[in-house]
Amino acid sequence: MLASTPNGQPTFPHAIDDDPMVRLTGLTLNPELVSNHPHDLEEGPEMTLRALVTSKEAGIIIGRNGTSVTHVRSATGVRIGVSAAIEGVLERTLTMSGPLASVSKAFAMVAKLILDNSQTNIPSDTTIIRLLIAHQLVGSIIGKQGAKIRDIQDLSGTTIIVSKEMLPESTERVVEVVGSVDGIHRAIYHIGNAVFQDLERVPETIPYDPKQAKKNGLTAFSFTRSMRNVDKRRLPSEDGLETKNITVPAELVGSIIGKAGAYINTIRRTSGARLHIAAQMEDRIDRDITINGSPEQVERALDMIYSQLDAERQRRTNLKAEDELVR
Repeated sequence: MLASTPNGQPTFPHAIDDDPMVRLTGLTLNPELVSNHPHDLEEGPEMTLRALVTSKEAGIIIGRNGTSVTHVRSATGVRIGVSAAIEGVLERTLTMSGPLASVSKAFAMVAKLILDNSQTNIPSDTTIIRLLIAHQLVGSIIGKQGAKIRDIQDLSGTTIIVSKEMLPESTERVVEVVGSVDGIHRAIYHIGNAVFQDLERVPETIPYDPKQAKKNGLTAFSFTRSMRNVDKRRLPSEDGLETKNITVPAELVGSIIGKAGAYINTIRRTSGARLHIAAQMEDRIDRDITINGSPEQVERALDMIYSQLDAERQRRTNLKAEDELVR
């Protein structure tokens, strides 16, 4: 978990109000930010949750002259820290500490900030928060045969994707929460409750540190992509964009598209890449997906596609196991 001061409070080693990203973004806070939040959540225990954010998202969270992060602090009473920007690394960590209900609300406000400042023409009310959870506590979120994670998804209306591997130089794994702002609020609250019940099982956690991971040439985003054994062949273009073609089993394409196209639109908006799914051919059992964008956009889209495929396969495996138990 986080380092602590003598009085038990988590330490936030990096100042954020004077971060240079504040001066670069020029973003302002939506005055109607997260006006409708669920009021049926109890205050919950005091705890600290961390998340992985891109450098661009960090700038949005901080806001111009620190106005956005100050507003979130004032509205929730949560202590918030954003790790320092590192040259050549596109990711940073976000830390929140306080009563669980307030922490989950603060994450929802962050999700709304990211959603409102997303530079895309694709209408969507869906965004993503990437929690950093100790490897030993991931089982508490998943539950027996996936029962707990299904309950949280049903209660919140979100999709939760758990990475299979620990991040470089750490004992943390990424738990992605994809959904509406209200859904993210509820999901993080229930995830926090599940984790809190088993905190005593984790004597010591090595938190993910982008700076430390960079020394070994492998940061969180690049690491999770490499673990999925993605085909690296691409077709570069003169304008710096690239095109990536992959094939996906036809029976799993629906999970990539989502209800009424919701998930593929999330991939497009979150990654910034353009995606096209080819029509089903009569003589094939798979379908082609073409991804176009900058190298970073293509990689992020691939990451989300393969995460969704992993989650869908796991869901079907769990359903099959349940059916066999009933028999």
